[in-house]
Amino acid sequence: MKKLGVFIIAAIVLLVACLFGCVRRGDDILADKYENIAADAGYVDSNGHTIKKSAAMSGEDGDVITLDLGVARTFNSVVLLQRTDTVSHITIEAVKDGETTVIYDRDKSGSMIFCDIARNVWAESVRICVGGDKWTLSGLSIYDLPASVSYDTLMLEAKDIIAGQLDDYALSSADSIIVVSDLGYNSYGNLYSRERATEEFISAVEILKDRLEAVDNADADIIVQLNPVYDPEIDKTDDIKRLRYQAMCKFPYALINGMMALARERGLAGVSFDLTDGLDEASSQLYISTFFSYIKMENPRFKIFVTADYTRGLPGAIKLGTVASQIFRQGYSVPECADRILFKSCSDDFYEDIGKISEVCKEEYRNKISIISDMRDGGQEIAERRSYLTACGLGSAVDTAPVHIEEIIPE
Repeated sequence: MKKLGVFIIAAIVLLVACLFGCVRRGDDILADKYENIAADAGYVDSNGHTIKKSAAMSGEDGDVITLDLGVARTFNSVVLLQRTDTVSHITIEAVKDGETTVIYDRDKSGSMIFCDIARNVWAESVRICVGGDKWTLSGLSIYDLPASVSYDTLMLEAKDIIAGQLDDYALSSADSIIVVSDLGYNSYGNLYSRERATEEFISAVEILKDRLEAVDNADADIIVQLNPVYDPEIDKTDDIKRLRYQAMCKFPYALINGMMALARERGLAGVSFDLTDGLDEASSQLYISTFFSYIKMENPRFKIFVTADYTRGLPGAIKLGTVASQIFRQGYSVPECADRILFKSCSDDFYEDIGKISEVCKEEYRNKISIISDMRDGGQEIAERRSYLTACGLGSAVDTAPVHIEEIIPE
């Protein structure tokens, strides 16, 4: 009995440690990969007093921290880790040869604040003006992040493509585009769609091909999004998870044949599945990965994308960190079968969420992961997030207005 009690206590301690590790605040994961230019800088506060690097930097609204770099250095990114969550605005100035230039001026918040300068800046010292009531920083880093390959995915609704709501710059830089419409499959693995939805999808694909040709990006992959659909004439349940299980486990080749036929007819490069309610269960992972393996055996070049929203119902950092750890732990083959996994992060602590995924996923899977940034975040914020994702070795994706599987109910 005593041994059992010791075991239970040890298990509880381990669980608590894991939870604290999952929700720990403000990790600057870039520090593991890049040189922190500010590491040897001299810190000076608004009053000209030297700040000890071992102590927290704090101040009132509008106070300034100056970093003397010693010699002129080039940099393009600044990371601030705050303790109090009161920072509301950041202004950054570069000083060189006695001239001061404002290089960054934006409202910012969050436990970890990433400031992307969008261009390389030479400076002998850097002045950071912090807006916010009684703010306290636990860390400050400056980086010269190298340009690297990013994996850009667009997620577009068919109706928006037809309406001409397309951004040529986004299209020219995308390596893949997911076309979302009411196409789906029933529990017998048959591709199922209303006639009108099929016509809408075909029209959208043809328009998209022409636009990609016009922006000199005809090689971009066009991916069709397929979701389970409740067909009242065939299916006896509207349980989406049950429909997916039936189609992928019991009738996999019916669904595979339907997908391949659609791909041949429309010149598609692959298919995307929304598995928000599937990847977080071991049994689901097993049959989903088996199904994906069947597709790869049928056509190794046919690409498989997975989209998953793991911020529903729980704080983003905890949910994303936990699920990412589960997906990428040894023993499950979804990442090995899928060509791209797209997480949707809707939480306010976007940069913390990404840190969790970067920490738990295996290095060989990183180029398969993209993070969906909603267009409602604004162009500047998306560009900044994209720069951070690239620095972390992850990809970016833009979701214009996702169709939720619960809404795809045929008339």
